[in-house]
Amino acid sequence: MADTVAGERMSRLAKGLTAGLCVAVLVVGAILGWLLYSTSSTQAAVEARAEAPAAAAAQVQLMFAFDHGSVRDEMARALEGTTGDFHQEFEDEINTNVIPNAEAHATTVTATVIAQAAVESTKDAATVLVYVNQVVNADTGPKATFTPSRLLVDMAKADGVWKVSGLDAV
Repeated sequence: MADTVAGERMSRLAKGLTAGLCVAVLVVGAILGWLLYSTSSTQAAVEARAEAPAAAAAQVQLMFAFDHGSVRDEMARALEGTTGDFHQEFEDEINTNVIPNAEAHATTVTATVIAQAAVESTKDAATVLVYVNQVVNADTGPKATFTPSRLLVDMAKADGVWKVSGLDAV
């Protein structure tokens, strides 16, 4: 009888140790999974901080430079680099104002991005500060106008490509 009681105690002890070991393995696995996810998210945000400014600069240059003779094609290419609600806003702006005014006044605009830097970023979104200079030539006046601008450009990764999802002058 003593052997039976001792055997039951050993059996309960073994079951308890097994359950404790399983719980410990699950906790360690959860911690390691969280650390891996956290590290990969941080790395993706660092990559976004490196990639998004160049993409924003290139897209701003496309959006803010055009020649009246090819403005429709140039704005169509610029529109491809937009996403979300901003895509429709930009399309409305170019169809309502940019294209008609460029063609009516023989307007040519050059845009030069002089600096850009990420303000904040996550793995699939970033805000970039872009400094751009524009020179506008039109038949409405004898001189070109020069306009320096600072823009906050919201970027979003869509299908693996950085696109403009918002734009504000600051």
